[in-house]
Amino acid sequence: MLFSFIKHPVLRFVGTFMLFFVLFYYSSIFYESITSPGGYYISFLDHYFNFIDWYRISLLESAHYLTNIMGYQSVVKGHYHLHIIHGYSVQLVYSCLGFGLISVWFAFLMAYPSGFNKKITWSIIGFSLISLLNIIRIAVLAIVATNIKRSDIEIHHTIYNVIVYIFI
Repeated sequence: MLFSFIKHPVLRFVGTFMLFFVLFYYSSIFYESITSPGGYYISFLDHYFNFIDWYRISLLESAHYLTNIMGYQSVVKGHYHLHIIHGYSVQLVYSCLGFGLISVWFAFLMAYPSGFNKKITWSIIGFSLISLLNIIRIAVLAIVATNIKRSDIEIHHTIYNVIVYIFI
């Protein structure tokens, strides 16, 4: 076990958690930076292994499907926008994807003393739940912005983070 030299289980948990959080969180930021044009850019990774873009598109397409089910016709424009027809758009940039929350979840699972199969099961459950909540947030935000005729609603990030941290 990582940090097995630390005898106190709480300190061992905290040390392992912090290590994995930093590893996951900053690895995703680094990967975003090398798959985005400008600066140090690796086009091969961007074209063939850009999991961040794939995740963004899956969130947008799922939110698009949800808004249509709720009676609001929408369209995904490019790789970043969900647009309600005759309404407002939601722009999904990197900070909206929830990689900080996902990093917290995976770091918690890595630090928690349990078996490998349980970690795999809970990683799938947690990732799915965080993604589902994000999809709902994106769809609801687009609908609310359209209904109240405002595109500058900023508190949604805070509300989403609080809700997901409560679930975690």
